[in-house]
Amino acid sequence: MHFLWLDGDYETILQRMQRRAGHFMPVGLLKSQFDALERPCADEHDIVRIDVNHDIEHVTEQCRHAVQAFRQALSAS
Repeated sequence: MHFLWLDGDYETILQRMQRRAGHFMPVGLLKSQFDALERPCADEHDIVRIDVNHDIEHVTEQCRHAVQAFRQALSAS
């Protein structure tokens, strides 16, 4: 099993949440979510970090590349 770690800083995520109408999570809970967040450790090799502080097209492309790399590694083994 592999994971894509969609990593964004607090300010970016806050701004995106504030632009969304009817988001399921109140903006007031974001700080506590970041405080409780456990970032992946360096020795966790089944995780690819995707920086979401870019536009959606870039993030989507990075995710696509990561999934393709996972698939290629799987078929090679």
